[in-house]
Amino acid sequence: MIRQYNKAKRKIRRGKKKIRKFLKKYIPGYRQLLMLRKKWWGIRFAYFESIDENLVLFRAQSGRRYSGTPKLIYEYMLTDPAYQNFKFVWLVNNKNDFKFLNDNDRTRAYSVGTKKGVRIFEKAHYLILNQDLREYEKIREKQILIFDPEEYYGSALYLKEAGDEWIKTKKVFKYAKYMFASNPVMQEQIKKICGEYGKHDVKIIEESLYMMDMMNVQPGERKYRNFDIPEERKKVLLSLSEKFKVTPQFLDEIKSKYEHDIVFLIRKKPQVVLNLNGEGYQIDRQEEIDSVVEQEAETNIENTEECYDEIFESLPYLLCPAQITRGELFQLSDIIITDKCNEALEAEKLGKNVLCITGTKLTEEGIEQQAFRMIQNQYPAFRLYDETDLASALNENQTSVPKGIADIVYPNIQPVRKNIIEQFVDPTLGSTDSALKAYLRSKPALFSRLKKVNQFNYRLKAARKKLIIGTKELLKNADLKLLYVYYTFTGYFRGKGINFSANAKELYTYKNKHQGERCFLVGNGPSLNTHDLELIQNEVTFGCNRVYKMFPDTTWRPTYFCMIDALIAKYSSEELAENVTCPLFTNINTRDLMKVLPKHLIFARNLGEKPYRVSDNFEAYYVPSGATVMTFMIELAMYMGFKEIYLIGVDCTSSLAAGGHCAKGYVNPELIQKDIERVRKRLNDPTLTAEQVAAYYFDQSTFSYKVLREYADKKDIHIYNATRGGMLEVYERKNLDEVVGNKNVR
Repeated sequence: MIRQYNKAKRKIRRGKKKIRKFLKKYIPGYRQLLMLRKKWWGIRFAYFESIDENLVLFRAQSGRRYSGTPKLIYEYMLTDPAYQNFKFVWLVNNKNDFKFLNDNDRTRAYSVGTKKGVRIFEKAHYLILNQDLREYEKIREKQILIFDPEEYYGSALYLKEAGDEWIKTKKVFKYAKYMFASNPVMQEQIKKICGEYGKHDVKIIEESLYMMDMMNVQPGERKYRNFDIPEERKKVLLSLSEKFKVTPQFLDEIKSKYEHDIVFLIRKKPQVVLNLNGEGYQIDRQEEIDSVVEQEAETNIENTEECYDEIFESLPYLLCPAQITRGELFQLSDIIITDKCNEALEAEKLGKNVLCITGTKLTEEGIEQQAFRMIQNQYPAFRLYDETDLASALNENQTSVPKGIADIVYPNIQPVRKNIIEQFVDPTLGSTDSALKAYLRSKPALFSRLKKVNQFNYRLKAARKKLIIGTKELLKNADLKLLYVYYTFTGYFRGKGINFSANAKELYTYKNKHQGERCFLVGNGPSLNTHDLELIQNEVTFGCNRVYKMFPDTTWRPTYFCMIDALIAKYSSEELAENVTCPLFTNINTRDLMKVLPKHLIFARNLGEKPYRVSDNFEAYYVPSGATVMTFMIELAMYMGFKEIYLIGVDCTSSLAAGGHCAKGYVNPELIQKDIERVRKRLNDPTLTAEQVAAYYFDQSTFSYKVLREYADKKDIHIYNATRGGMLEVYERKNLDEVVGNKNVR
C-alpha cells in the first residue's frame, strides 16, 4: 500500500521536475515569471506579516549546509537558558535533508524560495547569514541582519572590483546592521563599501567565530583518516581553486625533487583530462568534460576518472582525503599552498607556513596579485609566487620550520560566543505589528473577532497536521505488517513449488541446486586481484556490484552475479547489462530502479525490517542488512544448498576512501558522495563525515555477519574467510591457495 503510494509519489515528483525543467529551458520568460511570483510573496508578507521578535532565522551557504557562523550561534542560543523563549528557523535548499533540525521543538527547517520560506524570512526579527541575499528577499526596517562576509567573501573584500561576487553581496552591504570581520583590512573595506550606500552605522564585530572554532579543535580531538604517512615527511596541503590546472609536468617536477621528503594532501580531488600535448584541464561539469573530449578527438582517454587514476596512481605520495573538514586538514599540514585570501589568513592564524600562488587573474575563485600584495603589507611572512614557480617555492620551505599547533594559544569559544550574541540579540519578548495589524488593533471589536477566527484556524491546522503525520505512520507500520503477512503466506506455497509468476518459478529451480557443494563469493575489496580470480576459474563463484571492472584483465567470469545497490541500479544499469551475461540476482526494489534490465534477471522479495535477521524461507522474503551485498549473497548460496562458502575480496575496509576497491576507476566520486548522502538521510544526520559513514557500514556489516554465522552453525553450513588480509574476523580464516589446491581442506 505505502510502497505503491510512494512509488506513485516519486513518479509525480519526477514528472513535475521534468515539466519545470522543460519550461525553464524552452519557454521564454518562465524563469522571470517564477521570480516575479517570489517578489510578490516578499512584498505581500513584508506588508501583512508582523515581525516576531523571538524568531531567529539562519542560513548557511545559501541553504546548502548546516555550518559556519550561523551554526555556531544557533547551537549556543539553543543551549543558553537566556534564549529559552526564542524560536529558530533554518532556511535550506531541501528541508528533507535537514529533518534532524525538526527534532528540537523550537526549531524548524523550511526550503528556500518556497512560499513558507519567503513568509518566515519576512517574519523573523534576526537574520543570521554567511552568504548572499536572494533577489526577492525584502529586508524590513525593524529586522536585524547579521552577516559574516569573512567566511566566504574574504578574498573579495580585499578588492572592490573582485568580480561577480560583489554583485551578489551588494544587497547585504546595504542592509546588514552587524558584520563579522577579524581582519583590519577587511574592517576598513566593509566601512568604505557600506559608506557608499549611506550606511555609516554598521557595527563590525571584530571576531571570527568560525575561525575560532577551527582553532579550538585540539590536535587528535577529531579522528583523522588512517593515513599511511611517514612522520619524517613534510605534509603539504594543496588547497587550490577548482579550475586550477594540474599538469603532468608539474607533478613530474615535484616527484623528481621531493618524492621521499613530502607528502601532498589535495583538498579537492581534481578531475583531469589530458590531450596528446600533455596539457591538463580542471573541469567541473560533465558537459564541459564531453566538450573537451570532443575537441581533443585524437586522445585515447575519454573517462575522466580513469585518467585521474592513471596520473595519480604513479604518485603514491599524493593523497586525496575527501570529506575531512578544512580545520582538520589545516592542522594536519605543515605547509598550506592556496590561491584564496581567506584560506591564507586562516592558515596563518593556525601558525602554518603559507605559500600564496596566483597569476594575473588565475580563476574566478582566486584573486588578483594586487589583493595578495595588500595582504603582504599586513603579513610580511606571506610568500607570493606565480603558479609556475610552485616547485621552486617548496624548495625554499624545506628548511623552514612552521610555528606548529603546539605554540598556538587556543581560545575558549564559549564566553566569546556569548559576548558576541549579546551584542545583537535582545532576549526581551514581544512582537512588532505590521501596518494592517496596527490598524485592526485600533478597532477592538473587529480585532477580537478576527483573533478568535485566527486561533480556531491555527488549532484546526495543527490538528490536521497531527492527523496526517499519525495516519502516515500508522499506514507505514500497517503496510509493513501486511507485507510480512502477504510474503509469509504466499512464500509457504512458493516453498512447496506452487508458483504462478515466471520469476518465482525460475527462482525455485535454484533451490538446493548445489546441495552439499562449495562456492566462492567474490567481494570488491582492494585485496582482490586477478591471480586469485584465476585460481577459482573452475569453481562455482558469485560476483557482485562492479566486479566486471576487472574483466578486461582476467578470463575469470562468475557463475552467478548479485547486485542490490540502488545507486548502481539507478546510474549503472546499462553498464551492468552490457557486461553481465550470467544469471543476475537482485531484489524487487532494485529491479524497479533499473533503466535497462539484464537478459537473465531473477529477483527476490525484500522486507525492510530492523534489525537484520535471516529469513527461514528465502522464497518468501529476505531482510537486507543495509550495509553490504555480501549478506544477500550468503543467504542465496545457502538457499542453493552450498555447505562450504568461502569469501574472498571481503576486506571490510572503507569503500569511500581512495583505493577502497579492487579495480581502477571502480566508482565515480559523485556516486561516493551520493552514498554518503544516502546514509546521512537514513540516520537523519547531514553532518556525518565519510569516516563516520564508513564506521557505520563496518558496524552494520559486522553485526550482520555474526547473525549469519549463528544461523549457518545451526544449519551445519561452514562459512570461511579466504580474503588476503582485510578487517573481517567474524569467520574462520582459510588460506586460498590451500583451499583451491585441496578441495577437502576445511
